[in-house]
Amino acid sequence: MQVDNLSWFPGHMAKTRRMITAEIKNMDAVCEILDARIPLSSRNPDVDELTAGKPRLVVLNRVDQADPGETRRWAAYFREKGYAVLEANAKGGAGTAQFAAAVRELLRDKLAAWAQRGQAGRTVRVMVLGIPNVGSKTARDLCEHFPTLEALENGYQQVIDKEQYLALAKKIQEAIPDISLTTDIIVGFPGETEEDFLDTLSLVREVEYDSAFTFIYSPRVGTPAAKYDDQIPEKIKHDRFDRLVEDVNRCSAKKNSEYLGRIVTVLVDGPSKNDTGAWSGRTDTFKLVNFTSEEPLTEGQMVSVRITETKTFSLDGEKVDA
Repeated sequence: MQVDNLSWFPGHMAKTRRMITAEIKNMDAVCEILDARIPLSSRNPDVDELTAGKPRLVVLNRVDQADPGETRRWAAYFREKGYAVLEANAKGGAGTAQFAAAVRELLRDKLAAWAQRGQAGRTVRVMVLGIPNVGSKTARDLCEHFPTLEALENGYQQVIDKEQYLALAKKIQEAIPDISLTTDIIVGFPGETEEDFLDTLSLVREVEYDSAFTFIYSPRVGTPAAKYDDQIPEKIKHDRFDRLVEDVNRCSAKKNSEYLGRIVTVLVDGPSKNDTGAWSGRTDTFKLVNFTSEEPLTEGQMVSVRITETKTFSLDGEKVDA
């Protein structure tokens, strides 16, 4: 195990700095994918500075090709720096099922705070970093739940235009057929016209999100938008919100219906809060599953569940032998 100072090409560093700096404020955590054989040679040396203050998960990938003793020492090295560590062989599937649980543990306090505020289902945003020959495929293998990076605030104020957004969503869905796409949508922002709102509805119907966190815009004292003259009347905002939720729920129910009869792998969260005697967990696409089991289970256990009923916001099923 040797810790050396590394030099990267200035062009790589400049692009990396721009990308991380632009997005890091929107992230809840950072996941860094490294080659277990050469951890420091496969990481950007400026990452610590650029992501300072964000909880960090280090994924040591390709452990099947690394010396076990060296892997243990590298894991200890990163833990001493305050990072959580997950050992994985993403290509072979080892460790990938634990990714969601590792992120949950990393953000335990934040998730608890969200739950206290009634935001238990809020999407977690994780920035995944890794050089192309180490991180790109691994990121896809780690978790097939793919919340959209940019919150969709409305249909006409996008970082990219609608056609580009739809093309990107289609490309993702074609590359990973079982992907789960989610987003955040705010309606009633000052100046929003009926045409703007209908454009948002059109986008929701075309993408068919698995779920969406929907909100009604409300003025906040001290923000520029609170002083805009073209505020939307409350009645219109609530009407648009109801129409949006109807479409989002229709898409969610349709997406969930595709799971009927399927056997899925579920990460056990614990006993169901709403059904005595049942268990609750999440699929790798973050679908909530309530299911029965004839044997006791433990939190963090991976089980196979046959889906027997689908609902708008959850799935019901029964544990089966793998």
